[in-house]
Amino acid sequence: METSESRQGLCIASFDGGGPGVISQLIMLQEITRRSSYDHLNDGEEPCPAESWDMMGGVGFGGLSALMLGCLRLSMEEAMEELAVIGAAIFTRRVDEIITPDSNMARLKEAVEDMLRRYKYPTDIKLKDKRLQIGRCKVVVFAATTVTVDHCHQFRAYSHRGRSIDSTFVEAACATLAIPELFTPICIGTPSRKQSFIGTSIGSNNPTRQVLEEALLQFGDERSVSLILSLGSGCPNAFSFDSLNLYPKGSGNLLTQIMLGCERVAKELSLQLFELPVYHRLNVNKGVESLKLSDWDKLGDIEAYTDVYLQLPEISAGVNNASRALRQRVGLISLGELSKCLEYETV
Repeated sequence: METSESRQGLCIASFDGGGPGVISQLIMLQEITRRSSYDHLNDGEEPCPAESWDMMGGVGFGGLSALMLGCLRLSMEEAMEELAVIGAAIFTRRVDEIITPDSNMARLKEAVEDMLRRYKYPTDIKLKDKRLQIGRCKVVVFAATTVTVDHCHQFRAYSHRGRSIDSTFVEAACATLAIPELFTPICIGTPSRKQSFIGTSIGSNNPTRQVLEEALLQFGDERSVSLILSLGSGCPNAFSFDSLNLYPKGSGNLLTQIMLGCERVAKELSLQLFELPVYHRLNVNKGVESLKLSDWDKLGDIEAYTDVYLQLPEISAGVNNASRALRQRVGLISLGELSKCLEYETV
């Protein structure tokens, strides 16, 4: 039986991977939801993201943001604080401390477990536990395995009719963040059938396509869409031979590669979806291009650059349109029609 909720257009958010620039994603998302609630005569009170969005998906620190907002039901402010704590826990070290991928993974796992304790969840809670499925929002994050580096595997925080990875919340968070240059792979599964996950491939750090494919599987091709929001973690430096280095010696170079991959996908999607008013891409265009993955002490600077970006007339107009779509939820295109638009491959 069709309900009023099922007749509404879906609102879907996709979070790029990246470093400390992911804080800008939450600031931009917060601006959209605040404008939406203010326009609804709610005095600007910020609604719970888990109740405002139908699906969130992401990779890396963007995936961790989606897990915090959609599963743990954190506010944007709470999620920003937790990202700052986790980022600092991983990358802040003593001068004489030896840093290895093993030590980074151990710190990441401990930091995520500490976060769960702060919000009164058991550290071994399953990603599909009913306690993480209270809101309307369905959350999916992606990671690759050591033997299928060109394929994204889904970590779903909801029931699915097909095969799906049975992981804990901590395992899913560590899997999507396990960039090989920084972290050791995380093994998930029984000893005889364990799989090693290594984050996601550079080319998939903008997971908007994968999130939309997942929405089609979950909601069906007839369900309409009101808003697709793709959130970047900062525009990269100009393309150079340094960006081609496949085995970077520093995290700054690695972050540049991630940003370049995200922008390539964003440009493809802008060509394929430019006629569709449901699609919005927000990505801070100045000030974050020189960030390193370890720059978690520069979040105030990132916030300042994001505020300037949001005040640009064309960006502010886009945010207004997105906030209106989030509030009104008018379906403008079906997921089936959207899928056909994405079948065209750019060259």
